[in-house]
Amino acid sequence: MKASSRSFIALLVLSGLAAMAAAADLPFQQVVLDSSEINYQRAVGDIDGDGQNDVVGSVGGAFAPGSSIVWYRGPAWTKQTLLSFSGLCWRADDIRLADLDGDGDLDIVGGVGAAPDSTSTTVVWWRNPRPVQPVTGTWTRFDIANSDYPKNLFVADVDRDFRPDVIMRTPESVRINFQNSDGSWASAKSWSIGSGEGMGAGDIDGDGDLDIAIGGKWFETPADVRNGAYNGHVYAAKWLPENQPEGWGWARGGCKVAVADLDGNWPDRIEAADLNGDGRPDIVVSEETSLSGAKTYWFAAPANPMQGGWTRRVLVTQNTTHSLDVADMDRDGDLDIITGEHRGTMKLAIWENDGRGNFMEHVVSSGKESHLGASVFDLDGDGDLEIASICWDDYTKLHLWRNDAPRGPSTGRLGPSRQ
Repeated sequence: MKASSRSFIALLVLSGLAAMAAAADLPFQQVVLDSSEINYQRAVGDIDGDGQNDVVGSVGGAFAPGSSIVWYRGPAWTKQTLLSFSGLCWRADDIRLADLDGDGDLDIVGGVGAAPDSTSTTVVWWRNPRPVQPVTGTWTRFDIANSDYPKNLFVADVDRDFRPDVIMRTPESVRINFQNSDGSWASAKSWSIGSGEGMGAGDIDGDGDLDIAIGGKWFETPADVRNGAYNGHVYAAKWLPENQPEGWGWARGGCKVAVADLDGNWPDRIEAADLNGDGRPDIVVSEETSLSGAKTYWFAAPANPMQGGWTRRVLVTQNTTHSLDVADMDRDGDLDIITGEHRGTMKLAIWENDGRGNFMEHVVSSGKESHLGASVFDLDGDGDLEIASICWDDYTKLHLWRNDAPRGPSTGRLGPSRQ
């Protein structure tokens, strides 16, 4: 995603997949939840502790001081402002909800800074005021680290000390900020990776800890996670910095200026998940283009992922695909792929997996943009999965695609039988 003054949110919701019509397109009822202002990022979780998931988003652009964080309370999606940043703007292409202080409720992780300098970002977390105050009380800010502009944020217990850590990708580095026992943050473990964006995580080498994947390479987490070397292993060589042309990188202001990958497009979204049922996490990558010709690949992991030999498969070639997730959408025990186009037909699709890495497309929606989206959540708490997207061009709208089919047992199928 491009760091800019205008990045935006659309919410797509998908439920009741066990009761789909016998057609490739899946039927939904659309509701416009909000069209009042520019929205930037979103996350989903139960921040008020009422048992219903909520939507939390940042509003205001990356170059517009005076941003704020808003809350859409589920299930009615009533909008309220949780906190505002006087003189600051939102400075991250991500937002996360996680219990940073271990008190049982969800806090907010993101980035703020002074516009328009894209390097002046402070990664922060805000403590949920519950249970001392209601969720609309005072959210106290705590700084984690100064950083370049974060393109991706993850929260995970990397060092397995029962305290969440924060992993981020900036345009040119990976940084892990470890939380200490007193709640302070250690100096970041960081390493240079070349210019770009997109980051996935999973136990790629099967040793029980969390590894990190970017375009072309994955990084093995060492036994000494705070001080050891995160050795890189190649799965797609042409995405590596040494194979990119002169001029590849980010201009001041966060715009990509040149690119090369497998077929001349930008690796954009990355996920790590076992798609073919062999017990080894595979790597999924979607591409950004100016419009058409974007491929979504998945790379099947070899028996020894540290020795190369990853098998590349093309899932689809379509319009620029800034949105990607993996989840068991049909509840049949394997992982499906969800993709969303940014421009062109702006198609949102679920790729149903047969458990062996063979996929069939089901179109959820067309004509509604997905940018840094197609993220999967159970918004309504009924056990099936919804899909959320932000958008870039149609930036003022917050959409809801709702399936009102009655609940029932899973059929293990999204649509018609395979041919």
